[in-house]
Amino acid sequence: MNRITKIVLPVLFAIPAVSAFALPDLLTAYQKDPMAKIKNGDCTICHEAPHGGPRNAFGDAIGDNLHEITPLLRAQFPYYFSFPSLKVNDNLTIHFSDPENKYVVVESGGKKVEVGVEDKTVDGKKAVTPKP
Repeated sequence: MNRITKIVLPVLFAIPAVSAFALPDLLTAYQKDPMAKIKNGDCTICHEAPHGGPRNAFGDAIGDNLHEITPLLRAQFPYYFSFPSLKVNDNLTIHFSDPENKYVVVESGGKKVEVGVEDKTVDGKKAVTPKP
């Protein structure tokens, strides 16, 4: 074997091993989430098949969110999470999807935004007091 083959072959075998071990941690994180509905799930939580393969809509969303479960992500996928919501009227619903009660998700006109109650933010943008 030449020097390049000795370097490339181990790397090629390591790449699938890394991805195979990385994602079960995501399943564990989901199952430990205090608002998760599915406590004994398998890979179909994020994938179309029981042993992986293409992601479903939730898998795509959580992947796009860097594998972080947020109040907004929970509100976007109520099938996967259990939390109280309040329909104020036909155009306004409040989702209490943060177990720490620091954020609420406000839905209006089909759009959802994450509101930081403590830090006074909307989707991460800080609220400002208007000057007179």
